[in-house]
Amino acid sequence: MKKISNVQLGKILSREAKENDYFINLRISLEDTLTIYPLSINRLENHFFFIARSGIEKNLYIIFFESDDFLSQKFCGESVKSDLLDDSMLLIRCPMNHENARAVQKLFDFTRPVLIGTENSFGLGDRLGLANPGQLRAIAGKNIKPVLAQQSIRELERTGRNPEDVMDAAVWAVFQEGYKDGFGADADHLKT
Repeated sequence: MKKISNVQLGKILSREAKENDYFINLRISLEDTLTIYPLSINRLENHFFFIARSGIEKNLYIIFFESDDFLSQKFCGESVKSDLLDDSMLLIRCPMNHENARAVQKLFDFTRPVLIGTENSFGLGDRLGLANPGQLRAIAGKNIKPVLAQQSIRELERTGRNPEDVMDAAVWAVFQEGYKDGFGADADHLKT
């Protein structure tokens, strides 16, 4: 089977060519195909970052040239064998965990909450850590700043979550959906 070159990969991962697609399938080996969320594709230096599913598991993936691994070293993850990528390229699968969320926030400004001030806003609050992507699609193109990381102490206790879980869910949703218009974070009903 013919290997994918850097130029071909760039075309495959081109957001402009995939604006209307909710998924891109990228076959990385004879046994495995990644289902990529195209709006999550971000290029930084010679690194492609994106969120994809392999089966039902969702992860952050990084593709880069073997000689250019300085950005990928900021993430915890594992190399993924790919028979179909050019030999000069490496693929790393990184869990969508707290450590990697912090690394994403250091590299991509749009994944950090902003001060909303007097702009139109709406507190969405993803109670279980699953709804933010859909909430972002619902407000797309509207003059509303979402407050994504919003959950009260009472709700945290009942759901067994903590503030880091809430922020991480917002970070991953913003990255997945390619949402770059700014989002808020709000700690509700704090007693101390």
